[in-house]
Amino acid sequence: MPVSEESRKELTTARMERFGGRGGERGRWWQRMGGGGEGRRRRRRKGGKGRRRWRGSGRGMRRRRRREEGKGAYEQETQTPMGSISRIASLLNSSNFEIDEQITFLGKIKEIKIKLSEMEIYFRTWLSFLAWILISSNVTLGAPSTNFCICFGMVANNLPPPADAINLVQNCGIAKFRLYEPHPEIMSLNSSQLVSIATRNEDLLQLASSPDFAKDWISTNYVPYENILDIIVGNEVIPGENAQYVLPAMRNIRAALDQTSKPEVKVTTTISSAALTNTYPPSQSTFTSDSVDILTDIVQFIHTLPPGYQLSLYVHIYPYFAYASDPDHVSLDFALFQATQPGIQDGNLTYWNLFDAMFDSFVWAFEKIGGGDIGLTVGESGWPSAGNGNFTTPQLASTYITNLYEHYMKNTGSPKSPNGYGDVYVFSLFNENQKPDGIEQNWGLFYPNMQPVYNTPLCS
Repeated sequence: MPVSEESRKELTTARMERFGGRGGERGRWWQRMGGGGEGRRRRRRKGGKGRRRWRGSGRGMRRRRRREEGKGAYEQETQTPMGSISRIASLLNSSNFEIDEQITFLGKIKEIKIKLSEMEIYFRTWLSFLAWILISSNVTLGAPSTNFCICFGMVANNLPPPADAINLVQNCGIAKFRLYEPHPEIMSLNSSQLVSIATRNEDLLQLASSPDFAKDWISTNYVPYENILDIIVGNEVIPGENAQYVLPAMRNIRAALDQTSKPEVKVTTTISSAALTNTYPPSQSTFTSDSVDILTDIVQFIHTLPPGYQLSLYVHIYPYFAYASDPDHVSLDFALFQATQPGIQDGNLTYWNLFDAMFDSFVWAFEKIGGGDIGLTVGESGWPSAGNGNFTTPQLASTYITNLYEHYMKNTGSPKSPNGYGDVYVFSLFNENQKPDGIEQNWGLFYPNMQPVYNTPLCS
């Protein structure tokens, strides 16, 4: 079909715009995609061949490229959008193509460009939708670790409604919390956090002596609920008059769980620093005479469990008590993770903070009774904000919790246990006004009206 001179000029202008000439934005778009004059120059530099290697008929070009690069590489290139565009560009440069055929190919290029633009819009829309999901789900980049948890003590008569308390925990990004006895309303409300529930110390005798009582306890306090992480048998009763009931109660609860449809929950107990002696340096630590036999039996019981049921024991670590009871020999900076020089050198183990030294005291003591492989969870740690003069201020409590969190997030563990601590539970969520006067009422991160007592990384 005859083509006028004006049509030829329009075609030439269109080709310049699309294939690297001075055709404005569309030409620059093509250069970015690897075509045009600059794209051809890059290909020449890479291949070391002259311009004529990229010209000529489509069939001759394919034969030459097969010989030089291999059929597989050529087929891979031509199956991509860039490969397709490169073929079209080479064909357009061929003198064998008529003007109407070139116009057809230019239309194909326009279709490809439109499809690429549509793909860009699709991905931008998808990313925007993803960002909306993150925001509306209260997902925060850099949120606290799911293993940094909180204790929910309830010895008070002025606490907020359970639903409000659970919302507070959720908004703080805390994925796990601990209850000191079953609470049906809270356990029913909870749907996203994992919960560790404990038996009451008053129930230990019956749990230890009656398998039926243990079975009823499991049917009432565990089976109806989801997301139960651990069942904690007693709280800080080793050493003490109730310590003898802990292992029999653990056995009966374990047997009751095995009769349910979801037996995988772990059964554990808690141990305070009162069970330790000779804790300086940490490597000399042992369990007290009234604790060692009971804890040895518990370690042996854990070793009899199948691998999927073996558990971590909860240990309570409070640098505050060590500092407040002996401030002349225990540095405040050492207790608050602020020491500028090591506080303890124990053989080849160097301690820069009291928390690690206390944790490793448990590790060493368990190692000496055959429990070196037993996992340890920090079941409680905190600092009171009032109740003991200058030893207990909101600033000190904030410093301790903040530095504990930052130390934990480094994931370097302790000198004896560099693989980490497992979970760490901060004590406690709220101040509790029905505990004894003094520091016992002032461990909370929040007042009962849900206003913060001090700022922490958990709920800043």
